Amino acid sequence: MPGQTLSESQKKALSALVKEPRGVLFHEPMSRHTTLGAGGRAEVLVLPTAEELPDVLAFCQDSGVPRTILGNGSNVLVSDKGLPGICVIIGRSCGGFRIEGSLIHAEAGCSLERLSRSAAEAGLTGLEFAEGIPGTLGGAIYMNAGAYGGQISDVLENAKVLGSDGTMTDMPAENMELSYRSSRFQWSGEAILRTRLKLRHGAPGEIREKMALFAEKRRASQPVGSRSAGSTFKRPAPNGDETASAESRSPAWKLIQDAGLRGYRVGDAVVSEKHCGFLVNEGQASASELYQLMQEVIQKVYAASGVKLQLEVQLLGEF
Repeated sequence: MPGQTLSESQKKALSALVKEPRGVLFHEPMSRHTTLGAGGRAEVLVLPTAEELPDVLAFCQDSGVPRTILGNGSNVLVSDKGLPGICVIIGRSCGGFRIEGSLIHAEAGCSLERLSRSAAEAGLTGLEFAEGIPGTLGGAIYMNAGAYGGQISDVLENAKVLGSDGTMTDMPAENMELSYRSSRFQWSGEAILRTRLKLRHGAPGEIREKMALFAEKRRASQPVGSRSAGSTFKRPAPNGDETASAESRSPAWKLIQDAGLRGYRVGDAVVSEKHCGFLVNEGQASASELYQLMQEVIQKVYAASGVKLQLEVQLLGEF
């Protein structure tokens, strides 16, 4: 792991902000906190409650050390060299929500799958696409996650956001620069704390039926239960138009399959036999092996088709 960035006094001050005994962990293996099950150690890992989160983020800003924010650890690959500074997990302890009519007020750490099922029980439609997505609401906004013709930007109204200068703002969705698997949060340094979603009323039975159909499609076509980060590569944009919608883009898995890469492996890092768009950890794959596999897939697909795939998975740390 890169050299230490926090002093002992800073570590003590940070620990004092979090009440849970195991809410601050030092030199914690990130393989325990990512769905790929790979990655080196975080210098400091913090798991705050929703009440503690603003103070923890303010501490990160004031300390001047590197800061990484994670949700459920899906859609990321952490370097074997680990993460310097502070890694903040906005997860289960920041996962409260309430439903008021057609509005859902939810904290950023709320499970996207749990939220979609609760919406269905309340007779609200618009989140069916999230059935089976193993991420948090904040992570979904960060990536503008979507599937089966829906995406989080379809239902997002606004969010409480902590700026890089420590300013708290209510940001409307139209200011978030949401597009295909992208948002301003990927480069702005801002942190999503809470959100408001606007759904529509519908028939609970029909909503559940649609979600069951999506769940069956996932089980039939994707390596559910395997260690993966979800879809590894973005769908290529037509004519290089990165503003194109998901529906107008060609599937990355087809290009990978046509390049003869189904089952292609580097050590225990493997292109899924079930769905070529997923790279899976079939044993003790290192982050370096997974990264090498990603790069080889990109190179071989380009050689076969002339299309250069782009990663959807976020790389964290040094590669």
